[in-house]
Amino acid sequence: MSGEDANKELTWVPLESNPDVMNDFLTKVGVKSSSCIVDVYGLEDDLLAFLPQPVLAFILLFPIKADDEAAPVESQDGANAPDSPFFMRQTIRNACGTIALLHAIANNQHRVDFAPDSAVKKYLEATENLNAVERGKQLEQNAEICHAHKSCATGGQTEPSAAEVDYHFVALVLGKDNRVYELDGRKAAPIPHGEATEATFLKEAARVCKDFIARDPNNVNFTVLALVKQSPEQVI
Repeated sequence: MSGEDANKELTWVPLESNPDVMNDFLTKVGVKSSSCIVDVYGLEDDLLAFLPQPVLAFILLFPIKADDEAAPVESQDGANAPDSPFFMRQTIRNACGTIALLHAIANNQHRVDFAPDSAVKKYLEATENLNAVERGKQLEQNAEICHAHKSCATGGQTEPSAAEVDYHFVALVLGKDNRVYELDGRKAAPIPHGEATEATFLKEAARVCKDFIARDPNNVNFTVLALVKQSPEQVI
């Protein structure tokens, strides 16, 4: 491999914002179907009430604007403190969907059921004590997760392409310190968005999504998904 090839940024085909595709990915990396991705059809209380409970995380897809990319990166102070969320940097172009899913699962390990020999569980254990950049680099080398992404990214309803995309996924999770965090692999650290409990996380995460939408209210290219924990009778 030439030096030029070695320095070339790794690029993936982006993952589709589709619960079927994302659940297929979660199954392939060893997350049991008791934890799954569902559509969020609205951010008002009456529509949020239809979601299976509990809601463990939100995954927000939003259009990227020029000023998003130009915004100053947040401080990384405290990014690896004991009570901080599990956070990884995005070192692979177009991997934001998979990284959002990993962020959602990683910060709910105590509530998610893993299959025996789960690839994602092994990855989380192996990277527990690494910093955010090292976790991103480890993902590049994880053959099982990379293969699962490739298989799912090319099996969606839209034509797969590794070209530059104009949208981005982030995860919203509840931290151990009872704050809602935005986890964006492009940023240097988790971004706090106010206090919440398990009982109020759903409403507070919806508020953060509304704030994103308010920045570009005429744009319809926002999608909100949720990672939920299903009861046994709901699991197919």
